[in-house]
Amino acid sequence: MVLSKEDMQLLIKCAMLVVAFSIPQIVINILNEREAQQIENELVTDVEDVDLLPVIDEINPPEIIDEGPIVTEECFIEKDQLDVVSFSYNYGSKYDLGYTLAAIALKESNGGRVNINISDPSGGYYHVTLDKVLRYYRWKNTPYNLNRAMQELVNKPNLAAELAVNELLSWRQRTSYNWMATWASYHAGSRGNTTTRGKDYAADIRQIIAKIKTCKWENSLIVSS
Repeated sequence: MVLSKEDMQLLIKCAMLVVAFSIPQIVINILNEREAQQIENELVTDVEDVDLLPVIDEINPPEIIDEGPIVTEECFIEKDQLDVVSFSYNYGSKYDLGYTLAAIALKESNGGRVNINISDPSGGYYHVTLDKVLRYYRWKNTPYNLNRAMQELVNKPNLAAELAVNELLSWRQRTSYNWMATWASYHAGSRGNTTTRGKDYAADIRQIIAKIKTCKWENSLIVSS
């Protein structure tokens, strides 16, 4: 089949029109491919960077812990008890007895809630025995003065802390800084470290100190005056 000159010209025009319409589409396809590749690269970069970002669980957001006590069910403590723990820790820290004094306050008086023990008799946050108050004030041992001594221990936390610290310092020196023996002797006397009563008490104090540290009760901003 032989095409005429007019047919050839028409065919060329049609071909040019096809090419003219095809080039923009090709360009668009190339641009789309480049854009898709760029997006893919960005996604890959984001995935690699995931480990560098904190993981946030929106349903159960992480607990934010400041310098204060940890607030959980296990570490729950009433405000008045926390106040006593803080006071005891701050007072005792000057003598390297911060945790010890705080633990004794929780053990002996439940953090200042039971400040009188008639069976000893003793009183205050640390259940200091009344004879120590009598010696401190140089009072005679009379029923009236014993009542006064109990009142002093209950009403004056600083006095109770001072007497408790003096007792602990004495035992710490005598036991060559053996903490278990110091705690046992504070509760059960000179042979406390050899008795079940003394050993059990020391074990309780050690356990309470561990909980104070875990719950950060000593970091309370509530400080008694």
